[in-house]
Amino acid sequence: MKFYDIFDPNGYNNTFVFAYAVEPILVAGCHIPTSPEKRSVTVKAFYGWLCGFLGVETDEKWSLYPCNIKPGPEPFSVAIESIAKVSIERDSTDHLSPGAYIILLDETKYAPRVSADRLNSEALLAFPRSIAAVPASVPGNSFCNITGVTLSDENKSVVPIIQNRIEEKRLIIFVGPCEQLPADLDTPQNYLTMASSLRPQFDQYAFGIDVDDDYRIIQFSKPSPEFDITKAGSLKIPESQAMPYDNCLRLHFQLCIHMYLASPPPGARTFTLRDVHCLQDELGLYEADEPPPELTDPVWDSPLGQEVLRSIRARG
Repeated sequence: MKFYDIFDPNGYNNTFVFAYAVEPILVAGCHIPTSPEKRSVTVKAFYGWLCGFLGVETDEKWSLYPCNIKPGPEPFSVAIESIAKVSIERDSTDHLSPGAYIILLDETKYAPRVSADRLNSEALLAFPRSIAAVPASVPGNSFCNITGVTLSDENKSVVPIIQNRIEEKRLIIFVGPCEQLPADLDTPQNYLTMASSLRPQFDQYAFGIDVDDDYRIIQFSKPSPEFDITKAGSLKIPESQAMPYDNCLRLHFQLCIHMYLASPPPGARTFTLRDVHCLQDELGLYEADEPPPELTDPVWDSPLGQEVLRSIRARG
């Protein structure tokens, strides 16, 4: 089991989705922009994203219920309070508010069984996309399909949406049922033209195109001065360019969701139960007559040490 420091004040996430096992488990976490010009996420779109990977093991309908969260008594544990009696409507076009939500079955208000065996950022990063030569049959555009800016040959990349069946087949197994990919991927419909600086972000699933939301471009990674396309709008396809395959765009977008929503983003601080137990054993916390180290001891300075100290104080 892995723990994520979701209460990290320096963390990027501001939206969390929980399900119950014995205790609440974090099943999704992401950043939801609240600025209208950055096109914050609608409730309907967010439900669609969750359905893409949750794998709820029941035929009953489930919904998101707003709730409050606070740190629990154990290291990295979460206590859920004040669960709303009414869920947020699945088809609502209202903008999703940052905060905490819990998944409950509509009829019983019990927690559904959520599959924990799913693709996450670690698995995706373990198999990076390779850079292959572009087929001669695929011409590039003179402007970027993402931002619309004019491109020169020096700063232009022609990028495959789906690279090849051998590399992507292992990912499709994890993603689950999806539309059948076209027989030929070496066609213009499987390629996008973009600024060369955007290619690494696309290949690392930091942004994708939501076909079901008017081909809206979604940036999942944290905006920075070097990479910020949160105002890019929708995919820009000129009349002279064939429309990209929806199936390819959907699969790439699903992988973006698995990278940035199905688990905290790459680089998030993670800890295992073994990490917690080893530190507690090192501190002598399992010994009844052994006092914990003084607060000035450097052992408390690490994120793990701070969380263990918080739990000690919480238990009194």
